[in-house]
Amino acid sequence: MGIYLDTLEDNDELSGWKIEQIRQKLGIQSLPSRELPSIICPICQRFFFTDAELNNHIFEGHRHEYENTNLLFQPSNHEAFNELDLELLNNLETEIELLQVRIDRNDRTVDDEWWRYQDSIYTNTVSLSQYQAGFLEYLRGHDLEVNRHSRDFDAISVHFGRAYGKLQSFTTSLAQLTCKAIAFKMNWFDQHLNVSENSVFFLAWHFFTQSYDKVKEVDDLPPFEMRQSQGILLDAFHSDLLEAIKMYYSDRSKINYNWIYRLDRLLEGISNQNYLYKFSLFKARIYREWGDIHKAKEAYRMIKNHPEFGKEAKAFNG
Repeated sequence: MGIYLDTLEDNDELSGWKIEQIRQKLGIQSLPSRELPSIICPICQRFFFTDAELNNHIFEGHRHEYENTNLLFQPSNHEAFNELDLELLNNLETEIELLQVRIDRNDRTVDDEWWRYQDSIYTNTVSLSQYQAGFLEYLRGHDLEVNRHSRDFDAISVHFGRAYGKLQSFTTSLAQLTCKAIAFKMNWFDQHLNVSENSVFFLAWHFFTQSYDKVKEVDDLPPFEMRQSQGILLDAFHSDLLEAIKMYYSDRSKINYNWIYRLDRLLEGISNQNYLYKFSLFKARIYREWGDIHKAKEAYRMIKNHPEFGKEAKAFNG
């Protein structure tokens, strides 16, 4: 395999040299060189240049995929439960809530029972079967993230992507909150655009999509006391980050270096760029408000090439 790859590389170089000769003879300006794509989609193995391109690709191309293609649903269709479904829905959601609590406590007896959850008791009820499968995908990703200390973030992202695809067409509170949580993890902030202003995820959307000046001087948001907290279990980093963002909008004086230190510790050993980018922007803005120019510049430097955050980072001169 190595020889084959080397041969391909040599052929590419020779081809490029010939093309460049033809360009020179015809007086055609050479195209600027660009790095080869090195980021691979864990689902379809397609290569991309940046994490942002990969995120957009997963959201656009894979969020609606199902293991059984006969159960595909269009994103514009909101799933409705029939009367039989509604009778069973409360029991199913109770099971889901109990399961997520056990997983969050790292109850490893869940491993021995996982087959029972996967072998759905709602196989004759399409909507409930898909509903259950979506939550199992989310909780599997959550377990990998918080208990297994997994560094395979591609695998985690696959679980979250599948969960989003299965759940985003349902209008139940639990399904919608889970989708909002997934979008927050994956930096799909545009998916929070129409979130109710009473949701904590609205604050996350506002913080990560608006300019520093608009975020700093907020005077048109409804009273903070009206807001609700999320109803799905999150990993410690995102849970604390959401709490910090709530404080940023309600009582900024409560945010101190201990908050930065705690979030920093929660990211130790984590290489997921989605998480690091969010935290870098948060740190940069906090340090900027504190007048700590050196640390603000250092944090902005981490996101200067980010497709959304980079503009603010490059514009900051201290």
